[in-house]
Amino acid sequence: MTKTDLQKPLSTARPAVPSDHSANAEAALDGLLAKMEDGGPEGSDAGLTASPLERLRDLMLRELSPVAMELSEKYSPKGISVTLDASNFLKGGREIRLEFALGPYRTVLQGTVTSEAIAFEEVRYSPHIDGELMSGPSLRIRTMTADSFREFLCTRVMLLLKMATKGT
Repeated sequence: MTKTDLQKPLSTARPAVPSDHSANAEAALDGLLAKMEDGGPEGSDAGLTASPLERLRDLMLRELSPVAMELSEKYSPKGISVTLDASNFLKGGREIRLEFALGPYRTVLQGTVTSEAIAFEEVRYSPHIDGELMSGPSLRIRTMTADSFREFLCTRVMLLLKMATKGT
């Protein structure tokens, strides 16, 4: 019985000859790894090298959570509830939850944080709807500021008010 190519031991298989392109990629990889071992490029700023998630966590604590609390306090006397739960995200997870309510009308945004955006799924509740699931909005995190987050929250409250006034 003769052995086919598939039955030959791997040790006898001839290694592939690297092309110039793969050798260049390997040299580039080795250079990047050497820079990482040396602590990165000189003069690098920790704020610039922080991951987008780390920057968002910092922004969440310093600016975004206070904005949500401020709007919650402002609109609570009108019967509108604005709730931000970022505890999972702040503990290293990737989930953020926003909830807006006015009487029996409620909208829940369950967000998943990626390196580019917070992608939300939306669930709407009303006296006639016991949870309507839909694709929700997203927020780009690289351009997010306290002002853009405030605008986002206010827009979501306005949508809740429209839903309540339509009676849907």
